[in-house]
Amino acid sequence: MVLHITSYNCRGINTNSVGIINDICNQSDVVLLQETWLTSNNLYKLKSINPNFDASGIHGIDACNQLINGRPSKGLGFMWKRTLSNYVKFVKYDSDRIVGLELHGSSHKLLLLNVYLPYEHPDNFEEFAHCLGKINSIIQTADTNHV
Repeated sequence: MVLHITSYNCRGINTNSVGIINDICNQSDVVLLQETWLTSNNLYKLKSINPNFDASGIHGIDACNQLINGRPSKGLGFMWKRTLSNYVKFVKYDSDRIVGLELHGSSHKLLLLNVYLPYEHPDNFEEFAHCLGKINSIIQTADTNHV
């Protein structure tokens, strides 16, 4: 089976990006989204973008526990064709910058990682290095060679 996988930094789920994401869905089986800017209260919007796709994601801000000043930041999501839903497992890690999607086939498993790294700048070096270390750890401990 051939999978068409697309990654898109949407810079917020809004009217403009939803149209672009729908166009991407029309050409893809799996879509990775970064910078969704969704809060914990509106993560459900991922599932309403395209009726032929299921979705899951993580928020960058828990709106229940914080006063939001400006736009929400971060946020990651996966969308996949509903026909793949029986073969998909969404994986959360202890990070608001990394999520995974396992695709289980009859003979092997594929792990896709969706990552939103901090800007590579001296002020962010520790967080950047921590994220890279976390990614390495996920790959080294994955129960598949297909990452």
